[in-house]
Amino acid sequence: MTTCSIPTAAELRALFAAHGIRPSRARGQNFLVDAALMRRIAEEAKLDRRDVALEVGAGTGGLTGCLAEAAGAVVAVEVDRRLHALAKERLAGLPNVRLIHSDALGPGAALAPEVREAVAAAMDSISKARLKVVANLPYSVSTAVISALLLQGPVPCEMVVTVQREVAERICAAPGTEAYGYLSVIVQATARTQVLRRVSPGAFWPQPEVESSILRVRPDAELRAAAGDLEKLRQVAGDLFRHRRKQAARSLLMAGRVKDREAAARLLAEIGATEADRCEQFTVAQFIRLAKLLS
Repeated sequence: MTTCSIPTAAELRALFAAHGIRPSRARGQNFLVDAALMRRIAEEAKLDRRDVALEVGAGTGGLTGCLAEAAGAVVAVEVDRRLHALAKERLAGLPNVRLIHSDALGPGAALAPEVREAVAAAMDSISKARLKVVANLPYSVSTAVISALLLQGPVPCEMVVTVQREVAERICAAPGTEAYGYLSVIVQATARTQVLRRVSPGAFWPQPEVESSILRVRPDAELRAAAGDLEKLRQVAGDLFRHRRKQAARSLLMAGRVKDREAAARLLAEIGATEADRCEQFTVAQFIRLAKLLS
């Protein structure tokens, strides 16, 4: 394989067999082997030499090579030391790639310090740099990575990522739907979202048991400013969705957010809701208003 080649499923099987590697289900290791889709992901990010591309879950470096062709710099993160070694060998000829052997997440549900430092260094090396996250995110960390970037930064100007289809549906869900929840509120309070296309299990090796989606998440400065204290919003939404089937007044009481039902009723009236409503019916704007009132 050449440095920037996109390995097929047969090539990956042979490569893994030669190195005694088996994909880890616990780590969500399902490798995208559809070359057209991989290039579609890179193209959707519209990378140019101003961009620093952050890739979480580099695998053997197939997508990394595509990103390096267009971006000014690529920071690729791989937690599996065996895959990191393979990717390092395959990407050795690409001077604009920094490959990190690390977990993407560190203490406090934030990006790991070494990842943040590598991104900061890459941004400093490019004039007027833009950060974009482009990745086939491992299923096991996809929601945590997206949340960490939106809530704690560094906030990218755009994310184009492959995630489990159910995760994409939750992120884009409307109030009152089954998929609507904590993740919907956090992402929609800070960003514009769009599902670009569904991806069948056959595009991966090994094939997962679920479909995936290519998702665009575009953080919006005006939305972030209107949302106010994001940590407070995270706490309030998390508290209420832990009791999503309860009536809103009961949920507030169970979460310790109010002292009695009368206080709950007054608070809910302030956001245009009633005691009998459930939090899964609240709009993102109502959650934001509620978080501000509880501050």
